Formats: sequence, C-alpha cells, structure tokens
Amino acid sequence: MDEIRSLIRSVVPANAEIDTLPLSRFDGLVYRVCWSLDDDPTRPHKKSKTIAVHVPYEMVQDLPNYPAAKRCQIFSRLKQFLEAKYSAFDPSHTAEKNMPPPVEDWVVPPDVWSI
Repeated sequence: MDEIRSLIRSVVPANAEIDTLPLSRFDGLVYRVCWSLDDDPTRPHKKSKTIAVHVPYEMVQDLPNYPAAKRCQIFSRLKQFLEAKYSAFDPSHTAEKNMPPPVEDWVVPPDVWSI
C-alpha cells in the first residue's frame, strides 16, 4: 500500500530504506525500515536498528473498501501512531559487526484502523 509507505517515509530519516514483506494472513503487511547511522567511524555503513511496522491483515483488506473520508481519518491516526513511536525510538545499537541489527516491532493497534 503506497499510502502507508508514504506515511512511514514522512516520519523516518530521508535516507531510510523501506522494504515490504509479502502480505500474510498471520502477519499482515510488514514494512522493514532502517538507515545508515554514521555514528561509528570504524563502521561507516552501520545500519540503525530495524523498525518492523506490522499492519494487520484486516486493515489491509478493509481499507480499500472504506469511503475516502474514513481512509483520511485512519491515515491521520496512523501518522500520529508512527510519529509517537518514532519520537521514542533510539536507532543506535551495540550489535557486533557481523550480526544483524536488532529489530523493534511496531504493531499498528486496532484503535488506529478500526471504524
């Protein structure tokens, strides 16, 4: 969903990479977000912690059927949710050089997307 990707893009740093995992009935839609930290001179390509934004399957399935006004309300609440999570997010980590960065899961709660 391009609208959700755009909302995520508007909240995270401009150099963030956003990958989408395929839609699953069990996991919904997952957007994985990370970016270069540039905080360690010995590791110039060190990536931030990965943010995994989990959008519930029901939201992905129901959203296209909502009227435009309702979709705007949902996207507004989703942006507020993302901004609140990002404001408390610390992208730094101490994972070893050959280890993947830690993942922080942000699960979109029902009060964001339910009517």
